[in-house]
Amino acid sequence: MQSEQYTYEINAWLRTLDYLQQENIYMKNRIADVIQHTASADVLEKMEHYQNFFLNKDTIITFLRRDIRELEKHKNGELPSMMKTLRSDMEMMEKEFSYLKTDFNNYMQAVI
Repeated sequence: MQSEQYTYEINAWLRTLDYLQQENIYMKNRIADVIQHTASADVLEKMEHYQNFFLNKDTIITFLRRDIRELEKHKNGELPSMMKTLRSDMEMMEKEFSYLKTDFNNYMQAVI
């Protein structure tokens, strides 16, 4: 039963990472659209700022996927501590991304 829970949780994390990656791509595309239609130095600077954050999230998503693949290779005895760490990392990633997305959307609404 415990191994079924691990499998369920791992699959849920992978679905979450897929969603976050798609959202991240969408946000970077929005940045590209804004850059094409603005000449304001302030807006361009802020877009670069957000672009860097979204690129950072790409890197974190890649690392989390790698960690999940590593987790799948380990024996059940090692799983509990690895799962606890990944739970924490996934929770932090979801919170940070949600905050970044909200901040970006609020900025976009104010500028456009």
